[in-house]
Amino acid sequence: MAIQLICSISFHNIEFFLGDFKIEYPEVLRSIGKIDLLFLDGPEDAEVTLDQFHFFQTYMQRSSLLIAHDWFSEKCRLLKPLIERSSDWELKQVLSPPKSLGCALAIKK
Repeated sequence: MAIQLICSISFHNIEFFLGDFKIEYPEVLRSIGKIDLLFLDGPEDAEVTLDQFHFFQTYMQRSSLLIAHDWFSEKCRLLKPLIERSSDWELKQVLSPPKSLGCALAIKK
């Protein structure tokens, strides 16, 4: 319910898209060409999270931001080491428990 409410609010220069990323996003990504901010907060499955990241990564350019929720959970088990060791990404901040279940902010170099 909250997602539908957020998606219905009009923001200047921000669009929200809801749905299966493999179905909903190919056409959107072709039309916009790039992603400035990607917020990953999907199912509790490390392989799905990594698949989502790889799917969107090709549309992220220098200075694009990545926010990954549940950084310390099973969800980011595969993504976390990839970002931490990557020469293409700089981990800028990580929120950890008890303030958060783990949320990481990275910027593409």
